[in-house]
Amino acid sequence: MFVEVGNAPIYVDVVGEGEPALFLHGVPDSAELWRPLLKEVSSDYRCYLTDLPGFYRS
Repeated sequence: MFVEVGNAPIYVDVVGEGEPALFLHGVPDSAELWRPLLKEVSSDYRCYLTDLPGFYRS
């Protein structure tokens, strides 16, 4: 899904159940960096993975 922040479309993927956890990537990278970790944490946390502006899907 996309959310708009200050006229910039930001890609956000939401996975899991529970307390929210925000995953931010470094430069240059994307939300895909966190995919291997999701199976470990998504059963306890609702994970929000973003592609920051100018990276991959954003």
